[in-house]
Amino acid sequence: MFNEKTTLILGAGASCGYGYPLGHELIDKMIAVCAKWSSTRGSGHVAIIGDRLGTLLRFYDPVSIDSFLYHYEHDRELVAWAKMGIGQVLLSAARLADFERRSSNSQNWYRLLWNAIVSGARADDLADPAK
Repeated sequence: MFNEKTTLILGAGASCGYGYPLGHELIDKMIAVCAKWSSTRGSGHVAIIGDRLGTLLRFYDPVSIDSFLYHYEHDRELVAWAKMGIGQVLLSAARLADFERRSSNSQNWYRLLWNAIVSGARADDLADPAK
């Protein structure tokens, strides 16, 4: 498919058909995760970091989670907890059945792209014939 080494960079929209949240929705869901951490752990460290992270996400209101992580990159603990929150949101959001071989999900373009790459298809072969 490619004559040279190629890197594909996909944005959040590439995965939303599989149940993954878009940027601002990810932040909203992370704020909810932080609220759970705060309420279920009493006054321990998890509650403290949940309160702090949730408050910063609400008031900083980042355009993307990447900009938030970049802004607070000096605070390794906060970034580590934010990444755990991202993981928790993504793991709970995924509709894993959509990735199964016999899935009826018509948006399963990952499988089609992977097959095109490993089969050696040319990029021109993948172009939309209607265009």
